[in-house]
Amino acid sequence: MSVRVRLALGSAVIAAIVLFLVAGAAYGLHARSQYDDLDNSLVLTAEHFQEEFGTAGPAGERNDSVSQGPNIQVQLFGPDEEPLGSDAPNVPAAPISPLQVLGEDDGPPYDAMLRWIPGGGKVGAFATTSDEANGARLRSYVLPVDANGESGYVLTWASLAQLDESTRFLRIMVIGVVVGGTVVAAAGSYAVADRALRPVAQMTQTARAIAVSRGFARRLEGPDRRDELGRLAGTFNEMLDSLEEAYRLQQRFVADAAHELRAPLTAILGNLDILSRTPGMPAEERAEAVAYADAEARRLSRIVGELLTLARADAGQTLERHSVELDRVLLDALSEVRQLSAGQRLELGHFEPVMVQGDPDRLKQLVVNLLDNGLKYTPADAPVTVDLKSGADKAVLTVRDAGIGISAEDIPHVFERFYRADPARSRDPGGTGLGLAIVKWIVEQHEGDISIDSVALRGTTVTVRLPLAANSAVAEGTQSLPETRIV
Repeated sequence: MSVRVRLALGSAVIAAIVLFLVAGAAYGLHARSQYDDLDNSLVLTAEHFQEEFGTAGPAGERNDSVSQGPNIQVQLFGPDEEPLGSDAPNVPAAPISPLQVLGEDDGPPYDAMLRWIPGGGKVGAFATTSDEANGARLRSYVLPVDANGESGYVLTWASLAQLDESTRFLRIMVIGVVVGGTVVAAAGSYAVADRALRPVAQMTQTARAIAVSRGFARRLEGPDRRDELGRLAGTFNEMLDSLEEAYRLQQRFVADAAHELRAPLTAILGNLDILSRTPGMPAEERAEAVAYADAEARRLSRIVGELLTLARADAGQTLERHSVELDRVLLDALSEVRQLSAGQRLELGHFEPVMVQGDPDRLKQLVVNLLDNGLKYTPADAPVTVDLKSGADKAVLTVRDAGIGISAEDIPHVFERFYRADPARSRDPGGTGLGLAIVKWIVEQHEGDISIDSVALRGTTVTVRLPLAANSAVAEGTQSLPETRIV
């Protein structure tokens, strides 16, 4: 069942309940009041004619004791139920005797459906009979009287034909109002829901077309209004922007990964082909070819390892963190990277013991990647300086090189995977283009931040800030070593 139909049915049910309660209450109150008014009129008329008893003259001469009004008929009876003034002309016969009325006393004239309304009530004895002439209902009331030494009864009655007909017509009108109002509410709700949900259908069709064609450049044409549907279309378009960017980056990443993997594979296969085709190759050339293939294989292994690291990062892998002496990690990293130096000087500047909460292996990888990156773009005899100090609540690690620098337009992109800046920074044959991407992931996993400041042809400064461990008081009690040392 569609949302339109459910909304229409729900509105119709609510409208039917409300109309039934309101119209039913109006019908009940109106019809009940009409019947009660008639009973009250019969009572008032009977009380008025009870004064006829005790008037002068013999009983047979009191013709005025029998009265006929426009709607209510009255008949006076003696103690033996003998009608008084019954010989008067144009006096209709009473439909029932007083004692029969007193014996029946059959309650209100309306049906049980109207009796649930509170209030009302009868005074005296009533009876409801049928007119033999036309079958209409007659309502009768008897009031026993004892005035001026004479006793008897006052009988009043009236036809219910007109009142019954009016009540039936009102009942039909109420039913028609309830049914018609329900139908109108259902139709109106369906029309409103259809108009309101039409943009949703368009969004659904567009989303399905985007899913089938993967055309993330398409956007939804949201309704020209600032309501929930307009905000939904805007949010969906924002999601499409993110998907388009992610899809573009994925395609670029796959292409770059294929390119990076193809280069070492091509070199390895080429050297192996040369070795297989030239069995009499001199020993020096053979050793050179094997060494070159080995170097490319190691590079290929590094690329695959770093891709695996980033894949785990994308899968939401988290690091197990515990207290780590960052100063020891830094010294181990310097000792390892020193072997990669090609004439550059590794200098340890401001240095003090610092305790952080983190993964020691990943922190060492972070420092090694930063130092290796600095060495690659720093000329021989130029320094690469490392500082480590403790701030108010963070450890600050700084790596400064005196290399070729990075242009301002390239700095926002250096953490992207396989990103290459200007051609001068693309000449490193052993690089993978993933080092800084892994560095950023490690920093984020340690709830820190990283920033790069660079001036072209003057060098680059990378600053990493990591939260201090809770027990970092060790660092506070140890004297720092501000002097610069060559490692």
